[in-house]
Amino acid sequence: MAVFDVLPAAQIKLGLAVLVLGYCANMLLKLIPERLPSSQVTVAVSAVAGLVDAVTASGGTIQAPLFLARGLRKEVFVASFAATSVLLNPLKIGLYWTMGYFQPGNLPLVALLVVSGFAGVQIGRLGLKRLSPESFRILAVAFLFLLGLKLLVESCCA
Repeated sequence: MAVFDVLPAAQIKLGLAVLVLGYCANMLLKLIPERLPSSQVTVAVSAVAGLVDAVTASGGTIQAPLFLARGLRKEVFVASFAATSVLLNPLKIGLYWTMGYFQPGNLPLVALLVVSGFAGVQIGRLGLKRLSPESFRILAVAFLFLLGLKLLVESCCA
């Protein structure tokens, strides 16, 4: 039995939803002042994001608050997500392939999603140029809030 088969994905999603929604509430209400995370915290959070991503496909939900807290410029924020995806996704593909989770019948859909994702990246690149840094930050927190709600619903309906 694989380790990922015994990890409680629904409970991890619920905990992640609570943390993300709490983070978004704090961003809105400013209850706790933001602090720049240390390098050690950044490395630890990245490791946790990798684990959570492997179990729930929600690792970016952990990385976004980290990148926001580090005060990354919008271009660096996006590039950092791209870099972690390029390096981690092949690892996840290999891991899930060896665990037998890939279904060859889904490959045409995957190819279509890659092409449409590429188009989305090009459109997003143009939109990024038009956003002010503050608008980008608000948009990032809004999407994070929506992800938190999605995780909450998924964990409650699992």
